[in-house]
Amino acid sequence: MIYFFIGLILLGLFLPKGNIVALLTIIFLGWLSLISINIADFSSYQGIYYAISKDQLYQTGYGWYLLNSIGRNLGLTYIQFKTILVVVDLILLFITIKYFVGRNLNYIWALYLLYPSLINVTQIRFAFAMSLVLFGLIFLFKKKLWSTIVYIFLVLIAISIHTGTAYYLLFLLIPIIEKKERLFSWILIIVTICLIPFKNLLQQIVSIFANNRQISYFDNSQSLGSTLIMIGVIIAFWLLSNHLDMLIEHAPQITKREKSLSKFIRNINLCMLFILPLLPLSIELARVQRISWVLFYIQLSIFLVTKEDLILGGIKLNSKAFGLIIGLFGFFVLIMYMAPLTFTSIFS
Repeated sequence: MIYFFIGLILLGLFLPKGNIVALLTIIFLGWLSLISINIADFSSYQGIYYAISKDQLYQTGYGWYLLNSIGRNLGLTYIQFKTILVVVDLILLFITIKYFVGRNLNYIWALYLLYPSLINVTQIRFAFAMSLVLFGLIFLFKKKLWSTIVYIFLVLIAISIHTGTAYYLLFLLIPIIEKKERLFSWILIIVTICLIPFKNLLQQIVSIFANNRQISYFDNSQSLGSTLIMIGVIIAFWLLSNHLDMLIEHAPQITKREKSLSKFIRNINLCMLFILPLLPLSIELARVQRISWVLFYIQLSIFLVTKEDLILGGIKLNSKAFGLIIGLFGFFVLIMYMAPLTFTSIFS
C-alpha cells in the first residue's frame, strides 16, 4: 500500500490535467480506512458507536450521536461506517476544490496526500466536521446574507460533531476585515499578542465550547518542541499566504475572482493567528489549523498559472517545488516526527 501511496503522489505531481488523482485518492483512502483497525482511538470510537445514545454521548456531540445512530440503523459495522464518512469527507473536499479552482487539481491532491490526508483518516470525527466547514467556505466566499447563514448553519452542524470546529466561526470576521484590511489586520495581530499572557482567561473561554475530555487536555504535559513547531507553522502560513496574495494581485494572467479568492484565503490565515495564545493550553487545539493546508494548496495552485518562480528572502524557488517542500514538511515533521503512529498504524 505504501508504494501505491507514493505512486499517487508522483502521479499528481506530474500529471497536469484531469481529475484521475482525486478519484484514485478517494478510493485509496477509503480502502485504507476499511483495512486500518490499529489506528489511534479506533477501539474507543468503535465502542462508542455501539453504545452511544442521546442520553449518553460519551464526550462527543449530538451530531456524532445522530451519525452513529444512522449507521447502526443501516446495519453498518463501525469500520464500514467510518469508511463511508472518509469517502463523504473526501467528496466534500473534491467539490470545494473544484468550485474554487479549475486548474492544477492533481497537484493539489498530491500535496493533500502528503499532508493532512493520513491524519484525517485517523481523526475522522474532526476531519468530517472540518470538511463540512470547508464546504461551507463556498457559501461564505459568496458574501451574501443568505450564503453567510448557510455557512453558519454548516458550522453549527460541524460543532455538534466536534466542538473544535467552533473556532471556524471566527471566519465570519472576514467580510469586516476586507472593508479595512490594513486596520483590522493590525487589530487582530495586536489582540492576539495581548491575549498570550492570559492563559487562565483563555482556558475559561475555551471551556465553554469544550467537553470534559477536551478540558482534560489542559492538564496534560506537552512537548515544548511540538508547541514551537506549531507556532512557527501558523506564523509561516500567514506570512506565505500574504506573500502569495501580493504576487497574485499583480499577475495579469489571474482572474479577478481568483484574486478575490486569494485574499479570502489570506484573511483565513490571518484569523488563524488567534490559535497562538491557545497553544500553551493544549497542543491538541492546533488541529484547527489543518484547514489552512488545503486552502494554501489552492492559493498556490492559483499562482502556478503565472509559471513564475517564487522569491523568498532573495532565494528563487520553483513554485511547484515549493509546494512539494511544504507538503513534505507536513509529512515528515507533523506526522513522522510529531505523530509517527499515524503512519505506522495505517501502513503496518
